[in-house]
Amino acid sequence: MLFSVNTYYQTLQRLFLVQEQYRIAKDNAESALSQLTETQQSQMQLIQRETMLALGKMVAGVAHEINNPISFIHGNLQYLRQYTNDLLNLLETYGTVYPNPNTKIVKALTNIDLKFIHLDLPKLLDSMESGTTRISDIVESLSSFSRLNESDYKKADIHQGIDSTLVILQHRLNRCASNSRPISVIKDYGTIPQIYCNPRLLNQVFLNLINNAIDALIEKEIISDSNLDETPTIWIRTFQSQENQVTISITDNGCGMNEKNLPKHF
Repeated sequence: MLFSVNTYYQTLQRLFLVQEQYRIAKDNAESALSQLTETQQSQMQLIQRETMLALGKMVAGVAHEINNPISFIHGNLQYLRQYTNDLLNLLETYGTVYPNPNTKIVKALTNIDLKFIHLDLPKLLDSMESGTTRISDIVESLSSFSRLNESDYKKADIHQGIDSTLVILQHRLNRCASNSRPISVIKDYGTIPQIYCNPRLLNQVFLNLINNAIDALIEKEIISDSNLDETPTIWIRTFQSQENQVTISITDNGCGMNEKNLPKHF
């Protein structure tokens, strides 16, 4: 009987030892897994940062390449407009001086529809000027957004960064879901000083937030038939909340965000 008791206690001690070794091994495994997860997250953040730097360089390069030819076209449109007006005025003067041209000129005027050209050509030039202005604004916004030639941290105008982001996202703001309703953006900018920040990274935050707002508005249009008369809207408000603090509020009347995703948003 004594042998059996000793054997029982020895077995129990071995079980306790094994259990303690298992607990230690489990803690070590969990610690290693946690360290591995943190390492992976750090690596992902590093990869994302390098990717954004590469993307910023590419965007800045493309913006620079586009800027040169579009500036040439936009700058010469005023001369083209002047030359066109001079030619049209010359033709009008010619018609006044010689009201009865020969048959060849009459036939040529009929074939080219001079009256229509006289009316439509200024509209065509206006459209071209509007297009080149739009492209110039996009190029300027891309350059401002990438901030390639600026130091990482400096004083920056927050409103300029938001406006540049809105220009880049204008194509998404112009259409909402299948009915193509434009998204209204209401800006309520307060009087705030320039802040010391990394403009490039801050612009990336603005891009993500406004993109998410647009997605929420589009999703609401798709999944809900209620409140269709409500204009899809994004409100952007800035104000100096404390002496050394600026608050930026971006609100939308979309479908909202799943509570499970809220902790992952930033």
